[in-house]
Amino acid sequence: MKTSIGLVRSGRGRILVLLVTALLGCGMAVVPATPAAAVSDCSLDPYGCQTPKCGSDQDAGCNESLYLHNGTVQHNPRIYLIFWGSGWNSGPDSGYPAYLANEVFGKLRGTAFNNILTQYSDASGPVNNDAVLGGYDVDTSTAAPGVFLESYVNPEIDREVAKKSWPATDDTQFIVFPQPGTDQSQLTVCGRHYMRSLGASGTAAWVASSKSDCDGSESGLSGIALHEYAEAATDPQGLDASWLPTNVHGWATDDPHNDPVEVADKCEGWSYESGSTYTVTQPLLWSPAVNACTIMHGKDYPTSDPGWSYHTVYGAILAGDRFGPWRADQRGALDRLRPGVDLRRYQLRRKPLR
Repeated sequence: MKTSIGLVRSGRGRILVLLVTALLGCGMAVVPATPAAAVSDCSLDPYGCQTPKCGSDQDAGCNESLYLHNGTVQHNPRIYLIFWGSGWNSGPDSGYPAYLANEVFGKLRGTAFNNILTQYSDASGPVNNDAVLGGYDVDTSTAAPGVFLESYVNPEIDREVAKKSWPATDDTQFIVFPQPGTDQSQLTVCGRHYMRSLGASGTAAWVASSKSDCDGSESGLSGIALHEYAEAATDPQGLDASWLPTNVHGWATDDPHNDPVEVADKCEGWSYESGSTYTVTQPLLWSPAVNACTIMHGKDYPTSDPGWSYHTVYGAILAGDRFGPWRADQRGALDRLRPGVDLRRYQLRRKPLR
């Protein structure tokens, strides 16, 4: 029933209004109910939270705060995976492309892991928990190089974009995986992200598959790829080009040049973890909500909602569930409410599980 503001439609409502008026007239304050305390992400994380622990080459800036350096974030990330070379079609690693596409990035949307990134924003808004896999390809049309160099990544992405007609916007990520067995000894790290070629939209990244000091297993590639994804979403500008340093960066520590410490770098020294629902190998990320490294911001639940594998619930709604357990699909839609909505008021509208 639609009512005008200020009108009371029931006798019980009139009595309540009179009672409140009487209390106020007597000088008594009506105190609102105390909201339930939010459940800490540290108690939800199967392994608990961790302190900052950067890689050995970044320890100097590890305890510095992350902040936005005049740049942007990716608000609705869309990811394309490129597996370069016929070596991905045979041998013990042949199942990795489908796994990374379908299980790691295909189910990323709505997870508590991805929800960590919603805490990072620019002037236009936050990173949303709606990352989607745009597609993936095992590229055998261009021979993979015998020695893989970082400079080969952008040209390979350009070829794949043209061949597959993949759209590219500022929210698009392209991640290249050189085939197993390629000489990757010239690479100095296990993965990196940065802007695409001058004039091209989106970000570029690569993940080492056969570097002696990097984990090229299925779980290792998952952790490294998610590391680069998270940092590209929160700091698309990434590493400065040596010939064009800039003061425009996304979220990083005080010195974003040369080797910036970003959202995953602050936690790089910790081993990868696996969530209780989104069970792929994940890197710990820096979460401002708990001022610590974790793989969760809220709690995720499997859902049958089309296009989503999980939905995340967080905030006071997780504390003191007085209305009984909920079905996962009922919890599902809550994480899509815009930031600032009091989730507790939606609790009354949901039916307990029968």
